[in-house]
Amino acid sequence: MTTRIDASGNAVDSQDTEAPGRIEAARNATGDAYSTARDKVGSALEGARERLGDVYGDARDRSADLARKTGDSIQEHPVAALVGGLALGALVAAVLPRTEREVAALGAIGGRLNDAARSAADAAKQAGRDKLDELGLTPDRAQDAVSKLFADVAKAATHAGTAAATAVRTGKDAG
Repeated sequence: MTTRIDASGNAVDSQDTEAPGRIEAARNATGDAYSTARDKVGSALEGARERLGDVYGDARDRSADLARKTGDSIQEHPVAALVGGLALGALVAAVLPRTEREVAALGAIGGRLNDAARSAADAAKQAGRDKLDELGLTPDRAQDAVSKLFADVAKAATHAGTAAATAVRTGKDAG
């Protein structure tokens, strides 16, 4: 065995017998750390999958409940729902711009169609008023019913969204 002197003046054996043991220990420690990290990541991933499944199931259930409640409200107040639907349709139609293709295709017919649509809308409006009068509903009562319906739907959707977000943040069932 030869001995040499390192830069600091210490004697160093050229065949260090401790080096292979240190390398093996480092290799084992690295493997153990890798296994531990892999297990922790796997556990965390599995937990996240379970929580996501729970949140998804809860949101699906709440959406179904919201749909059922909305259907019940529409059945309880069909005229109000009809008026609300017509108002929403008119709003969407007013917001959407006319396309060049519509103008070119309809041309001269457009005026007649517009008049016919206006007459149909007036007839529908009058029929709706007659039906409301027949049912003893005033426009104010119908508007209140529609407002309540939309407010209830918005409240239920907000509640479901808040519960889902809370469940995701806390990892717990927010029910």
